[in-house]
Amino acid sequence: MKRELKKLFGKARFWYESKSARERFMILGVAWILLFLWFTALSGKTRHLFGASAGLDKREELARLVISQSPKIQKKLDNCLKKFDPSRTVSSINLQIFSENCAQDADLSYSLSSITTNDAGRFKINNLTLSCSKASMDSLAKFEDRLSEYEPYISVSKAVFDGDSKGNASARYSISSFEFAPEEGK
Repeated sequence: MKRELKKLFGKARFWYESKSARERFMILGVAWILLFLWFTALSGKTRHLFGASAGLDKREELARLVISQSPKIQKKLDNCLKKFDPSRTVSSINLQIFSENCAQDADLSYSLSSITTNDAGRFKINNLTLSCSKASMDSLAKFEDRLSEYEPYISVSKAVFDGDSKGNASARYSISSFEFAPEEGK
């Protein structure tokens, strides 16, 4: 292999030396241009690799921060789980019933959208929209207070209000609940 490589370089040298000075100058110019283009392409890839490396460093730093906070997070999770009762999760039908009861207790004139259910692995998340018009702020506050009694099992994920000059408001609440999905095979 070494002998073949030496023979190849010898032929290339002979070919180069057989050219005139002008041709040699042009060949060197083309070689420099090719070398410059190769270096430019290589530096672009290097820049991309350095950028990716910096991104990985930031992700590693974030992961280390989260891992260092693990005991605090676990403590908060344990506190939440002490308060959490899996038997109180709210099905889609009960979400509608509870929302209607809260609206009726607050004397709201309301309408409900159909309930949508999203499968989220071990949970099912139920959503509905309750709309009311020409309601007093006191009625809306009473509705929200009544609905907050069911937290964290039912929550308002979004509320949009629009008022008029008479002190009345129209509101649209996006209300969500969750329930455990039945385990497969049981």
